[in-house]
Amino acid sequence: MFPDKRGVTLIELLVTISISAVLTLLVVQFFSSTLKHSTTVSAHLDAAYYGKKIVANTQQELHRNTQSAAGEYPIVLADDNEVIFFTNLPTFSETVQVRYWLDNTTLYKSITPFSEVTTSYDPANTITTTAIEDCVNIAENTPLFSFYGRQEHVYTSSALQTPAVPTDIGLVTMTLIIQPQDTVTENHFTHTMHVVLNI
Repeated sequence: MFPDKRGVTLIELLVTISISAVLTLLVVQFFSSTLKHSTTVSAHLDAAYYGKKIVANTQQELHRNTQSAAGEYPIVLADDNEVIFFTNLPTFSETVQVRYWLDNTTLYKSITPFSEVTTSYDPANTITTTAIEDCVNIAENTPLFSFYGRQEHVYTSSALQTPAVPTDIGLVTMTLIIQPQDTVTENHFTHTMHVVLNI
């Protein structure tokens, strides 16, 4: 017998193309959802890691508070979403002025070194950086900083009214709430620290 040499029919060709299209669509959807999930996980990990790092750094800096090089009191300003204080940082030989403040959803940090020339903390020498973005403290109506008097405890005492009188402060708390970027869920990451001031 002779083999059938008719070739591929139009129906066989259409069935093959349809099956290929369905399989291609399934593969594309799988990789798309995997990429979306990977982006979400990455954003959550970043929010957890960087939020924890910022809070830990702030805690260490506040713990090392000291008088300024000119003899000023260690705390300059203590408000809901801003704090200015003097501290010793390992990368500077003199005491520096550090400022943390929340502007909308961005937490900024500035460092002003002591100027031997002007014997002051010259704003012209200030180094400002973005500490972290996607902070939702203002939207959540939660202050970034709370201040407590000496011998008071965060769980049993009421916070001082802000802006607080610097000489009344003995304990500082920081509550940083982050909404990870590129996520559709309402998951917030809250990082909290308490530090007793050595004043």
